[in-house]
Amino acid sequence: MRVKIIILSLFFLAINNICFSQDDHFLILGADLLKAGKIEEAISNFKKAEKNNEIDAAYSHYLLGTIYNLNGNYPEAIFEFKQALRLTPVLEYGIKTVLGEAYQEGLDYTDMQVYAKNLPKNLKSKVFFVLGTGMQRSKISWDKAINAYKTAIAFEPEFQFLRDHIIDKLYEYKEEIALAEDAIKEYEEIVEMCPSAQNYLALGKIYFKKDKEKATVFYNKAIGSNPNLPDAYYGIGLIFAGNGKYKEAVESLRKALELDSGNNRYHDALCLAYLASKDFESALGEYKIIRRKVTPPTRYNYEEYLREVILMSRYFGVDASKGAVDFKIELDDYPSQLSEEKRKALLSHFERANEYKRSASGYSKSIKEYKKSLGVYETAAANFGLAMVYEKMGEYENMTSHLERAKDISPDKAILWTSVSDVYFSYGKADKAIDTLKEFLEKHPRDALVLYELGTILFENKDWAEALQIYDRLKDVDSIIFGLVEENYKEAEKTLKSLH
Repeated sequence: MRVKIIILSLFFLAINNICFSQDDHFLILGADLLKAGKIEEAISNFKKAEKNNEIDAAYSHYLLGTIYNLNGNYPEAIFEFKQALRLTPVLEYGIKTVLGEAYQEGLDYTDMQVYAKNLPKNLKSKVFFVLGTGMQRSKISWDKAINAYKTAIAFEPEFQFLRDHIIDKLYEYKEEIALAEDAIKEYEEIVEMCPSAQNYLALGKIYFKKDKEKATVFYNKAIGSNPNLPDAYYGIGLIFAGNGKYKEAVESLRKALELDSGNNRYHDALCLAYLASKDFESALGEYKIIRRKVTPPTRYNYEEYLREVILMSRYFGVDASKGAVDFKIELDDYPSQLSEEKRKALLSHFERANEYKRSASGYSKSIKEYKKSLGVYETAAANFGLAMVYEKMGEYENMTSHLERAKDISPDKAILWTSVSDVYFSYGKADKAIDTLKEFLEKHPRDALVLYELGTILFENKDWAEALQIYDRLKDVDSIIFGLVEENYKEAEKTLKSLH
């Protein structure tokens, strides 16, 4: 949109330099209406101005094309621009540039220098900027485009529109790695010509995915130029977390939140940094802040994701060795007599099965690999994997039977019992879901994961009194996991009181 605004300013300048005829009031009125944002009225007046004389008609077609171009109606824009070109050659360079045809039609960097020679400096910068845009649209020459951008900056060093535009184009060309590498180098040169906190921040973001050390340098330069840039602290915080420096990550992310307390990305990152450092109390606090700030319908998916991460991290323990929050779920206890050869065969089939199940076209192959794994040695993990594939295929009976089998193989793994229970509850069998969890609790009465799941199912089933009893047991076992359902507890308590 910024590029189009620049282009529009060129047209307003053109209007101010026209020698209008005595019947030019429609053109003037149309221009005024266009400046005021009254697009439909402007179009109406420009169409009337087409009937005045050849010059008025040319500029009317020119401005109508501009409006259509801004609104993305390119066929109409092209038609109007060609009508303008037919009436006068004066607008030729501008029109071809706007349409992104500058390079394709033979209008190159040298031609544009000649064209811009007698223009004011600020207009020269915009002409070269638009030329660069046209070259990029044609995807023919990044080098020529970047030369045009550099020329634009030379004419107008504080050219604020350029930064965002080039970043957008870098992402657009991200598949072309070599081109993107060159573009980043060129962008660094541009930043040196026009240094600013925002430009340094932009470079930090560009380098974040490919060179964390360089990203940190530019984030710090951005902060040095302007200490009130929350995104710079956020970027540094993520880099610290990725390097296992959680204390420093927390400090940087807290600074970002001081500057922008409403940003959910910052809260999310801080929550995960707390988890990675095993500070579950603080992670729970951030979760509660997010829960209050994010509104439906977005909240439920986002909240559920974060709640599950905290739950699993707390229950299974956190592995942050790879610079991210992770947890390892072991579904099987392999017997000592299982040979190393069989272990390798199991792993090989299992990895292939997991790879195949990522897409619908691979479901049948995934099932075959899981079954081959079961042929080597029957595991809960393979049965669980099969159940997940059958769920995606909508085969309820097969899914349930393999989950039940996984549960039988590893009867002390709570995650298998909660998975079976969740399936029953999802398919309208609440009683069976509840009985499944209660059966597990007979042997493991203080299992936090099962207490959490049972309390939640009872809450959703509106069994308020029993939900409160289970939640009370959970609170006694693990206050952090209880904190994830504390709002449910309060709501059940309030509802139960209102019924008496």
